[in-house]
Amino acid sequence: MRRFAIAFLLVAGADDKPPLAHFDCGAHYYGATVWRATADGKTLVTIGHESSLRVWDTATGKLARTLWLPRAAGGKNAGAKLWLAPDGKRAAVPYYTPEEPRGKLALIPLDDSGTYRVIGGDTFEVSEAAFSPNGKLVATTAGPLPVNVWDTATGKRVSVLNFDPDLRATGIAFTPDGTKIAVGLPMVNFNELKRSVIALYDTATGKW
Repeated sequence: MRRFAIAFLLVAGADDKPPLAHFDCGAHYYGATVWRATADGKTLVTIGHESSLRVWDTATGKLARTLWLPRAAGGKNAGAKLWLAPDGKRAAVPYYTPEEPRGKLALIPLDDSGTYRVIGGDTFEVSEAAFSPNGKLVATTAGPLPVNVWDTATGKRVSVLNFDPDLRATGIAFTPDGTKIAVGLPMVNFNELKRSVIALYDTATGKW
C-alpha cells in the first residue's frame, strides 16, 4: 500500500528547520484529500475518498481516532469537502442519497459518540459551508442556489441570503461577532462593469 504523510513546518526558518510533526496518512486509501486544523492548533482532521475522518494529535503526530462517515456522507465526491466548527468538536461534510435532495450537510461529532445530525435539503450538493463563531449556526450554498443559514441544534432554516440566480457563491464567512455573513460573488454588474464582489448580509434577516 502506498503511504502518504503531511509535514507541518515551522513558519520562521522553515528552510533549515525540521518538521514539527509528521502525520502518516497511509490509512486513507489515496491519501488525505482535505485537512483542517482546529482553532487551538491541537488537533488535525483529515478526510479521504474512502469516506473516513481521521483525527490526529498535532503534538505527537499520532492518530487519535478514525471515524467512518454515514453511508450517504461525502456525496459523489466523497473526501472533497470538509468544514470544522470553531470549537473543534464537530466536522461537516456533504450528505445525500439518490432518493433524497442532495443539498444536505452531515454534522459529525469528533468525539466518536456515533451520533450525527443531517441538516439542509437543497437540489444541488453543498459546495460551500461555514460555521458561525459560536457554532450554533451553519451557512451553506449549493450550485446556483441562495445561501441558507441553519440552526445546528434544531436543523431549522434561520434565514436565506438571496442573490442573482445566474451567480454561484464562491465563498462564505461569518464576521467575528456572527451578526453578518460575507458571500463571495463573481462577475456582478457594478457601476456598469462586471466585478467580483463580497456581499455582506445580516445573519438573522438575510438582508444586504
